[in-house]
Amino acid sequence: MKILYVEDEIGKHIDNVLTLFDKYLTLEIKNQIDKLIEKTSEKRKGISGIELREVINNSDIIHVEYRFPDTLKELSQHYNQYDLIIVDRNLSEEKYTEQEIQDIKIFLPVFKKEFYAGKEGGGREGDYLLHYLFCKVGEKVLKKFYFLSAYSDDLSKQDLLEYYVNLDLLTQNNFIPKNNENIVRFRDEIVNEIENLTIRHDNLIYLKTLKDHINNELAKDFFSILKNQKSIDYIEQNVDLSRKIYESISRKIIQKNKINFKAGQKNLIDYLEDKDEQGKPNYKNYKLNSGPILCLFGRTLYYITSSNIHKDYESNLYKPSLETVQALVSMLKDIILWFDDVMGS
Repeated sequence: MKILYVEDEIGKHIDNVLTLFDKYLTLEIKNQIDKLIEKTSEKRKGISGIELREVINNSDIIHVEYRFPDTLKELSQHYNQYDLIIVDRNLSEEKYTEQEIQDIKIFLPVFKKEFYAGKEGGGREGDYLLHYLFCKVGEKVLKKFYFLSAYSDDLSKQDLLEYYVNLDLLTQNNFIPKNNENIVRFRDEIVNEIENLTIRHDNLIYLKTLKDHINNELAKDFFSILKNQKSIDYIEQNVDLSRKIYESISRKIIQKNKINFKAGQKNLIDYLEDKDEQGKPNYKNYKLNSGPILCLFGRTLYYITSSNIHKDYESNLYKPSLETVQALVSMLKDIILWFDDVMGS
């Protein structure tokens, strides 16, 4: 899951971006932003939105837009990807035409530029984005939608938001004044405390490896395990998903390395251990730089998940527990790290 941040003057307010998303922006992205700042400072001009968008959107967690039509298109296609949406109410600095909006084929609500001009000048494109999402998904959008505001009390300038305010769907808490104190408070209380984003951030290397080398569906499966690993209701599902991930990794490695099993070898672990005639692993030459730990984890994971699939548990026998799931997660993480090395070699 991700954060969508929309600001038409993003170059002018780059400090807000760096402050809000300090936890989630990688050092590489921060360094690239610093270089842009240095380059534009020498030329005495601001950083362009297109340059910042290109750099920041390399992040797996933060996505930025600076033009209203591009934002609407992103939300129309990928709304479900976002756990948090932060939008500047006035997006009129970056010029656009009504035709651009019509080309996106949003039928409800209808966008009329003059209607969203705002009573005090400037645009209210952000208000339209909220109207659109409210029509699309209902009031649940208000739980993750926030406005960037130049005012400390934007409810006094509610304009087109009166409907939401009168029904107590929108409060002052949905507005973030553009000053450092409020930006820091919002970061600490909201941005850094979203569970899905924290899980994604803390496990990005594993999720990215599965997505890059296999597919996004498998990355979502591992995310599901991570999110539900402490829930007793998900024990059986988590064990089954662990098996699915392990088998997908095995198939990918076999395919990439064009592995042909010798007589007696039935799976990837047999191949990696390359046992001798006495059935002992070749300790001096584990295949693909695997080693005893990796092979032990692979066998253990396979046997645990096989028992769950075939329901090989008598009523009086010990069944998978939350601790079993924790063990599977730890073993999978090591296997995924090794898998990344194998795919990169």
